[in-house]
Formats: sequence, C-alpha cells, structure tokens
Amino acid sequence: MINFINTFQGYYMYIETSSPRVPGDNAKIQRGGLIFTGNTCIRFFYHMYGASIGTLNIFLDKINVHQITGEQGNMWKEANIKVSQVGPYSVSISLFY
Repeated sequence: MINFINTFQGYYMYIETSSPRVPGDNAKIQRGGLIFTGNTCIRFFYHMYGASIGTLNIFLDKINVHQITGEQGNMWKEANIKVSQVGPYSVSISLFY
C-alpha cells in the first residue's frame, strides 16, 4: 500500500516494508514531461529505517542516476542528485523490496 500525504510544504510517499511485503514488491512515483537543461539538481527527502528496507532508485527515463540501499537510520535525510542530462525526461523514484 502506498499513501500520499499532503503537508504544508509538499507531499510524501509512504510504503510499509514489513509484513505483508514479500521480496519483489515495489512502489514507484513518476513525473513525466520535465525538461532538463544540464547541470540540474533533483532534491528530495527520504526516511529508510528498519530491518526490511530495500533499495531506493532514482531514474531519468531508464537511466538510474542514484541508488540508496538498506537502512539509513531513524531520521529524514536530504538527497541532492546532480544530473547533466539535457532534454525531456520522466523522473521516477522507485522502492524495491
């Protein structure tokens, strides 16, 4: 189950990674139609805590530009991913268990 929660400063996506999750489950949020002009930063916050945390991937179309794997501590962390691609891309954030 994925929940999108509106805060006063944006949205966040939540997926439960303990039971009833099984290996191979995944979740994805995607935004298409973005134009990149080179030297761009993708900024987001993430919280990956617990024994059954999988892998978080950031894709521009099918190009994996960043990956975070496993437990990262019981705190929100900021990711700033610099990308040099130019042109129209879809950005997706995927969690694989």
